[in-house]
Amino acid sequence: LKLIARKRKLLAIKRQKRLKLIAKRQKLLAKKLKLKVQKQKLLAKKLKLKVQKQKLLTKKLKSKLGLK
Repeated sequence: LKLIARKRKLLAIKRQKRLKLIAKRQKLLAKKLKLKVQKQKLLAKKLKLKVQKQKLLTKKLKSKLGLK
């Protein structure tokens, strides 16, 4: 009986370790995804700024040329 109990305990410990590792891996993946999303948001922001800049430049040029 003691042997069976010990075996069960060891199996439980192994299972816990495995689950912890899986959880850790999932957290890392989530972190990576969050970073990717942040990067994409930054890129989008940069593009928006570029577009705004271009719009301003075209506006200035048009006003210089006397067009509206």
